[in-house]
Amino acid sequence: EVQGAAMGTQHLIDLGHRRIAFFGGPAQSYSARSRFLGFQRALAMNGLDSAPELIRHGHWEEAHGFAAVFDLMAMRAEFTAIFGANDFIAAGALHALQTLGRRIPQDVAVLGFDDHTTARIVRPGLTTVALPSREMGRAAARLLVALIAGEPVGDRAESLPCPLVVRQSTIAT
Repeated sequence: EVQGAAMGTQHLIDLGHRRIAFFGGPAQSYSARSRFLGFQRALAMNGLDSAPELIRHGHWEEAHGFAAVFDLMAMRAEFTAIFGANDFIAAGALHALQTLGRRIPQDVAVLGFDDHTTARIVRPGLTTVALPSREMGRAAARLLVALIAGEPVGDRAESLPCPLVVRQSTIAT
């Protein structure tokens, strides 16, 4: 998830974005922390700061993304892109931006994470980092089989690729 978040953030940076908001899940969540770490790493690798005023941690639902946009707008925060730590948060941000009359991606680009069905049905289509759910299930099954067989598994961890799925929320077509 760290590499996937870094890749998604790099995509936004490559498009010219320098003020990127991050809307994450609960701060105590492993996934939220991993995705935030990847976001921060990509910014640092490009000599950019993660502006604390653009960071919002909350829950994994659309309402968080929606409220976070309104919160930043009320503060008159300057940003040109949003990284939603999951597709639901990003979809909420899309909805809020559209409610405020912002054009996506011309005014604000939006990126999600997971490649949930939501990413394919919102308009504009949501650019997202795909979480390889099937491969994760297979890896978990392999680990379970090894445990049942009595094989030592230790701290075995697999790193799975999280491809970027580019849609219209970051690239105008």
